[in-house]
Amino acid sequence: IQEQIVAELGSYQKIIDGAKQVVENYKPTFKIDPEWEIKKVEELCNLVRGSSPRPKGDKRFYGGKIPRLMISDITRDGMYTSPKKDTLTEIGARLSRPMKKGNVIMAVSGNPGLPTILAIDACIHDGFVGFKDLSSSILPEFLYFLLLHYKDTNNMQSIGAVFKNLNTNQIKHFNIPVPSIQIQQQIVTQIEKEQKVVNSNKELITIFENKIKDKIAEVWGE
Repeated sequence: IQEQIVAELGSYQKIIDGAKQVVENYKPTFKIDPEWEIKKVEELCNLVRGSSPRPKGDKRFYGGKIPRLMISDITRDGMYTSPKKDTLTEIGARLSRPMKKGNVIMAVSGNPGLPTILAIDACIHDGFVGFKDLSSSILPEFLYFLLLHYKDTNNMQSIGAVFKNLNTNQIKHFNIPVPSIQIQQQIVTQIEKEQKVVNSNKELITIFENKIKDKIAEVWGE
């Protein structure tokens, strides 16, 4: 009976370990064609730096009903973020940088180069830049994956490391490859398919972790 239990738990653990390999090693990547048109960030949007009311924690500005984006929100939600960690009052929001649902946001401190797309209207603080009024020549989802691609593939030698040392004016002059909308959509669709597979593996991890807990509880007669 012990051997049967050990074998059953071991098979569950192998599934968990395999799924974790997929989740931990997957990075959304795609090939950048040198023939694609190159545009500067300032040609594609109105780039704005976030802002924070001072002093921090002042009840006149903080603790209201208006969401304020934090790095922890992005690491929790990923591509589409609904800020839940921090809030501002209406006065605080006027002293911050209000952004709209669908705007692409990128961190320049904390986790430099980390992008997201706002799922709701929210404010951003001075650790972020926002890509407002995005040109119709580039999809928000493509820009998101492009920024993530640069951060993950170049790591210490490109956007992820150097953005924390750049000001908004320098970022405006970054070169961005812009293929046709059709190609952008193909890339976005393919990556979204890949992410569905990754999310399925995340679900597998949860399912089989629960199976292990249930089996151990059964052994103890719980």
